[in-house]
Amino acid sequence: MSVGARIRRLRSVVPGAVVLLGLLLLPGRGLAVSHGPEWIPADDPIYADVRALVLEGTLPSWTWSLRPVTRMELARQLLPSVTANEGLRSSARTRVERELAAELTELGAAGLTEVPPAVSIPCGESEIQLRPYAWVDGVWEDGEVDWGPQARVGLRGTAYVSPQLTLHESFFVGDVPHGRAFADALINHTDLLLTVDEAYVGYQASGLRARIGRARQGWGPQIDGSLLLDAGSPSFDHLDVELPLGRLRFRTLTGVLQSSVEKNLAAHRLEWRTNGGWEVGLSEGAIFHGSPWQALYLIGIVPYTIVERLQGQDAQTTAEASKIRNNVLYQLDIVHRAKDRGIWASLLLDDVATEAADMPARLGFVLGGEMRRPEQELTVGVEAAKVYVYTYSVYYDDSDWTHQNAPLGYPLGPDVESVRLSARWQPSPVWGGEGRIHLTRRGEGRLGQAWYPADDPRASQNSNRPAYQLSGRVESRWGAAASIQYEPSAATRC
Repeated sequence: MSVGARIRRLRSVVPGAVVLLGLLLLPGRGLAVSHGPEWIPADDPIYADVRALVLEGTLPSWTWSLRPVTRMELARQLLPSVTANEGLRSSARTRVERELAAELTELGAAGLTEVPPAVSIPCGESEIQLRPYAWVDGVWEDGEVDWGPQARVGLRGTAYVSPQLTLHESFFVGDVPHGRAFADALINHTDLLLTVDEAYVGYQASGLRARIGRARQGWGPQIDGSLLLDAGSPSFDHLDVELPLGRLRFRTLTGVLQSSVEKNLAAHRLEWRTNGGWEVGLSEGAIFHGSPWQALYLIGIVPYTIVERLQGQDAQTTAEASKIRNNVLYQLDIVHRAKDRGIWASLLLDDVATEAADMPARLGFVLGGEMRRPEQELTVGVEAAKVYVYTYSVYYDDSDWTHQNAPLGYPLGPDVESVRLSARWQPSPVWGGEGRIHLTRRGEGRLGQAWYPADDPRASQNSNRPAYQLSGRVESRWGAAASIQYEPSAATRC
């Protein structure tokens, strides 16, 4: 068993210099204008508290399963509980209120303390805010500390142009994997770069929200990783549009993964909240080539399999039509929420045996459940996942479900089985801890390893085992980890 203690993310809205730290601690002015749309990054630690409030019944499930969420929309969902002072005031609720104090105050809540930005620049009816931050991700294991590749210091800047329009950028100095391969490092023989993690222009009107820029997406109810689009995957350039429709919520996106080979991604998701605590989410995603701004991919209301057929119909010859092949995946999520507990089941469908009898099914699924005790500030959960070999990868074009050689979906990739037990204790808004035990079994299949038809010369590389079995030599690993979080204010996360 490998046992480690993890010092989780140090995401502090604090500067890398003493002068900026002083600016951050000084009292500042409140917002001069109404907030335009600003999205909470899909991998932000605040979503752990959002998830706890979903279990408590304070927030709807989509605030976790359809990330990122705008700050103002999350505040609106929380506002009824804040103004009525209903329910147990758990540490998770206190921390989310603290994070969204400015938005809640703007919506009419009283008695909340806002943390001002380090720099606030009024520009007529607009305002620019600058928030320095630092992020350290350290792991202690076997008596040694490894700070990992994610240590960084950076600056987030937001321009609230109007209640409808926002410009946002987050750049940092930090270690970027393989950074020397595409940029000049700040220090020789390192991958230390100045780069942008998130940048976008956001717009909202009449419930519709749209954003174009670079960011991450996280779709699904899972804890350890989504099957289709995971919040921990690399950020990518895209346009996304979201529209609430009563009990339905729809989001669609189109973006570029690799411009040099015209590799693009389109995805859409529809969530339906029924009576009785049941919720259903259906997602579809496609890797396609050519221009990313093709009309049917942009509007996102036509199934991508049909879009591919229509493009084949437009082709002038059979040979041209045969070259139009997309990598299309589907994800179905079924969730049931009751007071302080929840269960979920997710299915990823990559492909089934439709082209040939020996064609393997490529699937993935996740089963999980959580229980929360707000009085004890304790949340326990279990989640099991399995992804078949060959899933996410195809033998044609450059259409694997990857970005920057990393998975867009399940973080462990294909040919894997995983079980995870976790417990999170938050005795106060300032201190908390988490522990987990997990078992991972994986075969020899890897992302990029595709199944080949019998008439393909590479078919000899196919595994002889059924796709539902782990391929080749199976490696099993037990592991355990623990973390301690210290968050003295909304401006400091450790």
